[in-house]
Amino acid sequence: MTLRHRGLGIVIGMVADQVFADPQKHHPVAWFGSWATRVEKTTHADSRAAGAVFTALAVAPVLAGGMLVERVSARHGWIRVATTAAATWAALGARRLADEGRIMADRLEGGDLDAARSALSRVVGRDTDVLDEAGMVRAAVETVAENSVDGVLSVLFFAALGYVAGGCVAAVLSVWTFKAVSTLDSMVGYENARYREFGRAAARLDDALNFIPA
Repeated sequence: MTLRHRGLGIVIGMVADQVFADPQKHHPVAWFGSWATRVEKTTHADSRAAGAVFTALAVAPVLAGGMLVERVSARHGWIRVATTAAATWAALGARRLADEGRIMADRLEGGDLDAARSALSRVVGRDTDVLDEAGMVRAAVETVAENSVDGVLSVLFFAALGYVAGGCVAAVLSVWTFKAVSTLDSMVGYENARYREFGRAAARLDDALNFIPA
């Protein structure tokens, strides 16, 4: 019954993502980002070692929480369904990604380049003001492709892998652990003076976790 409960939870989470999209308030990923910001303030240094410590400390509560959930839900199938569904729903970004892609396509096809730049700026980190129409098309395709992996395929991969594994292993391989690492990469995985060395551990770990789904 355990695998059946987990499978049902994943399906419910996928349906919830399509119906409700991402949670707009009190998003668990935002909570984790706030925690990671505090950890960064106390661990930041221009070194790879400091970045590795930061990554480990930031992810540790997620692992601990995952293990606790595993222990509690092991005795109650409905709790396992609910926690699996909630984790899958909050981590998935398929509905939002599709919506943003449609908005970009509609504005570009309509020739409204200013509106297209505004929409694009919400989903990419680069300066959209310097992009012409062709540049915006390339940037939009790139971000949809990239986020299809880390916002959809990898989430479902680790949902299935972690939940099938069971026990403490499930916490290590869970969608929450993946999402935590992915969030860290989006926060510190940049080639600039502040993060070139410090963010390397999070960026490389994110690359490794995304490799098979990609």
